[in-house]
Amino acid sequence: MKRSFFKLSGLLLIIAFSLSYISNTFAAPAGFSSEIFMSSLNEPISITFAPDNRMFIVTRLGTIHVAQPGSNQIDPTPFLQLPNIDVTDAENGSYSLIFDPNFSSNNYFYVFYTSNINGVIRDRVSRFTANGNTTDPNTELVLWQDLDPPGSTHHGGSLAFDSSGYLYIGVGEHFFPNLSQDTNSYRGKILRIRTDGTAPSDNPFYIGDGQPHDFVWAWGIRQPFKLHYDQPTGRLFLGEVGGNVQTTAIEEVNLITKGANYGWPTCEGTCGVAGMTNPIFSYPHGGINAAVVGGFVYRGTQFPSSYVGDFFYGDYVRAWIQNLNFDSNGNVTGSGNFEPEGGGSIPGISIVDVKQGPEGALYYVDYNYNFQGTIRRIKYNLANQAPVVVSSASSSSSTTVPFTVDFSSFGTFDPEGQPLTYAWNFGDGNNSTQANPSHTYNQKGHYSVVVSVSDGTNTILGDPIEINVGNPPTPVISSPTTNSTFIAGETINFSGSASDVEDGSLADSTLTWIVRFGHD
Repeated sequence: MKRSFFKLSGLLLIIAFSLSYISNTFAAPAGFSSEIFMSSLNEPISITFAPDNRMFIVTRLGTIHVAQPGSNQIDPTPFLQLPNIDVTDAENGSYSLIFDPNFSSNNYFYVFYTSNINGVIRDRVSRFTANGNTTDPNTELVLWQDLDPPGSTHHGGSLAFDSSGYLYIGVGEHFFPNLSQDTNSYRGKILRIRTDGTAPSDNPFYIGDGQPHDFVWAWGIRQPFKLHYDQPTGRLFLGEVGGNVQTTAIEEVNLITKGANYGWPTCEGTCGVAGMTNPIFSYPHGGINAAVVGGFVYRGTQFPSSYVGDFFYGDYVRAWIQNLNFDSNGNVTGSGNFEPEGGGSIPGISIVDVKQGPEGALYYVDYNYNFQGTIRRIKYNLANQAPVVVSSASSSSSTTVPFTVDFSSFGTFDPEGQPLTYAWNFGDGNNSTQANPSHTYNQKGHYSVVVSVSDGTNTILGDPIEINVGNPPTPVISSPTTNSTFIAGETINFSGSASDVEDGSLADSTLTWIVRFGHD
């Protein structure tokens, strides 16, 4: 990842160095529709789907949400709040979740996250046991844990299972590049373990003493952000984020194989040094920042058959999704723009995960700069074009309750002229099937309103409408002052307060600091 952030006790502060990239037309290829599937999520970092089609959303803050099959609303009760989660520095937090190959019978799943046990902070992979739509944190079994405290960035954090039931763990070099070439360190590696946490004896550096080399499957890796195992071919794909020197840095898509050395920090991209394994695809920064996000090989039936077998991947900074094409021997023959189809970037988007949904649509996670992320969906509409949805509200905020809002679908139409049906979700448990309903909010709060429109064949979601009822608190940052500067390694003290119209001065316990630090 090209961005770091850390969370401290206190109020909200944002320090940001912006990353920019030229924006172009925001459109998927003809016949596809792109929509916001879920909004107002707090720091979503990855998604995965269970065998029964439930969607699970992992947030950096350690809360894992569940949405029932087909639903664009998370359940009120979290699936799991990770115990002992640490989010107080850099990129600490939770990263990914993967289900056991036998989840339907054993209810096991695995999470990569940063723990804090009595001040001892470590990245770890733990197994938990689900109980329906919730999980008891006490079922945790730690399978792997790093030996040292996490560095400022480059945790890795991805997980994948192969067809033999071995679990692969992507561990970044934590901004210590030379560790990638040291098989006595977990860092800068792809690890391979059994589901009991032991190392298979056929790992390439296995000795049997339980040290890091026993677990190493591949090495020479910088930031392994997203692994994907393609069951039909048995190939393990990795999106590896490139370096920070924009004139020389290269983003890579690698095929991970036993004992292979992928070159970092000796080289990036195609490498002429003996013993190094080259990526199957790469692209240079060329003076502009980039951060590849590994995705998946498309194996669904919802997209046209020409996309089957393509590897879809994104870029966090450049905000696009592309697809790699392969020949019959598995060699890359090219990469094409998918969204936007004409190149450029999707405005206001920061892609951190790209997955295939159970129905064959493409889902991606947008972790944007105000920490309120979304999940977006791209689906193919077959021969029948999807409705074009326009939704609006007469007002979006009120300081008093009750608050009545008139909602409108004016401008919505179906390209073939088919009759449309409407389903409004007002975000407070109430719904309407009218095209232009009114709704009264009787409680203070923030509500996300979504209308879904169907032509009888395709159902499309309108962009969420955010409704705020009541007076929000007013935060004040006393120090540091705006535009203050700092020197690396300097300790900075923060102070602030907040007040509310109804409640007056707020207690310190109600305040939270979020310090945003970006580089490059």
